[in-house]
Amino acid sequence: MYYLAPIEGETVLQKKTGLDAFAHESELSEALESKGIEAIAVGGLLTNCCVESTIRHGYELGYTQVVVRDCTAALDEISYSNSLGADGSLNFFSTPMTKDEFLEKVVV
Repeated sequence: MYYLAPIEGETVLQKKTGLDAFAHESELSEALESKGIEAIAVGGLLTNCCVESTIRHGYELGYTQVVVRDCTAALDEISYSNSLGADGSLNFFSTPMTKDEFLEKVVV
C-alpha cells in the first residue's frame, strides 16, 4: 500500500466538508489566495462527482485548471467518459491531461 506524504514545509489542508474541495468552510481558496496561486491541478475520486464539482467551482472562482486524467477514477467507464471523454464536461472547465503530459508541460 502506498501513501502520499507532504513534503517538508508543504501546506496541508484538513477541512473538506463537501463534494468539492472549495465548498463550505474549506481552507483551500484562502490557502491558494495567500500564496498567489492562480492555477491548480486536480486528481482524485470520483471523477464524475468530487473532481467535477471541484473543477466547476474552481472555474467559477477564476482558477486555471488541469485535471490529471490518469489520477482520477470513476465507478464505471461511462461515468468517467461523461466527465473526461472527448465531449466530457470537464473539457469546458479545465485542460485534461495525463500525468506524464502534466509533468512534461506544467511542472518546472
